[in-house]
Amino acid sequence: MASIQAQRKNELFSELAENIKFELMKTGLTENEAGQKAEEITFNLYENWRGLSIVFPMNPQRYMEKLKTKILAEFNGRNSTEIVRKYKISENILYRWNRDYLRNKQQQTDTINN
Repeated sequence: MASIQAQRKNELFSELAENIKFELMKTGLTENEAGQKAEEITFNLYENWRGLSIVFPMNPQRYMEKLKTKILAEFNGRNSTEIVRKYKISENILYRWNRDYLRNKQQQTDTINN
């Protein structure tokens, strides 16, 4: 019987392959083509990184910037409660991100107009 850690590693690669397949299908690949490519990618990751202990930081900068962009695209000023619950962020963070976004947008407009 496999250890819990071994089971989690297997689940990680299965979930990774499924997520990659899903994203590849968005590009127009068939489910079969996307599945084969996803398996190839996960196998390559395994080959290159096996034996290493990797810790994914809770809030890596690249992920947070992408999340911030996604959240601000959904935010309409009236759906803060929904956004906060959906993305598990605080209301203060949401409003700070929105203020920063609006300030940057205004600065870009000012720069263009001057």
